Amino acid sequence: MNSRSTSADEPSEPITFVTVANDFAELEHNLLASPVATSKVHEWIVIDNVGNRLSRDICKLYGDAQDRARHDLIFFFHQDVHIPAEWERHFFKALLELEAIDSNWGVLGAVGALRGDAPGQHMRGHWVDPHRAEAQYFGPLPGEVWSLDELWLGIRKRRGLSFDPELPGFHCYGMDLSMTAASRGLRSYAIDALVIHKYRDRNGARITTKFDSQKIMQRSKPEFLSAMELSKDYVGRKWRARLPFRSTSMVWEKSDREPGSNR
Repeated sequence: MNSRSTSADEPSEPITFVTVANDFAELEHNLLASPVATSKVHEWIVIDNVGNRLSRDICKLYGDAQDRARHDLIFFFHQDVHIPAEWERHFFKALLELEAIDSNWGVLGAVGALRGDAPGQHMRGHWVDPHRAEAQYFGPLPGEVWSLDELWLGIRKRRGLSFDPELPGFHCYGMDLSMTAASRGLRSYAIDALVIHKYRDRNGARITTKFDSQKIMQRSKPEFLSAMELSKDYVGRKWRARLPFRSTSMVWEKSDREPGSNR
């Protein structure tokens, strides 16, 4: 690991943090309220996409930011994720553990899913979100996964992995990036560096259940479901030879019909 070190047992290196913002109030109460956001060591790329003013496809925005990133470690975070105090210490400890196992990892994050036909518990990770009353830990960690949730995706720039600019919308790109890594012989991992997804709403009120989150409640709306299906269909067609597989929230099943067809 190309790193500087704050002490003999606390390795560190600069990180480029990337986020796409469509609600700056939500961003300020979540990601930018994280202690790590005040560090002078790291680079922050905040992309103003309010009203989809730059693009309706997040992979294009992430790809542009990746090209501009100054550091080898690049982390793509949702604007509604909070990174708690002491996260850097936990993260770099987890990174050391991962690189002792696989120094050529492809993608990392907080939580991921095993293959679609894997028996039993299908997730690995350590995270908090409003769907559950307390922090979730599914080990062992670091744990190899088939796909990573988009709340946090991490890569090393030197590996040459990139987001597919043709993937439509704002969904399923964690699945796609993990598949891209696998197609190049690189593995994806969930690591033990807890983050909090949907920490506060845009008014600063703490979100403790899914009913506190307007964004979660909107997931049943036709517009959301249609956009999600468009992304899911693209990924299913692109990687149909690898079916079945799953993300943390979706399942792509192997069937006789082409993904997304009406037959």
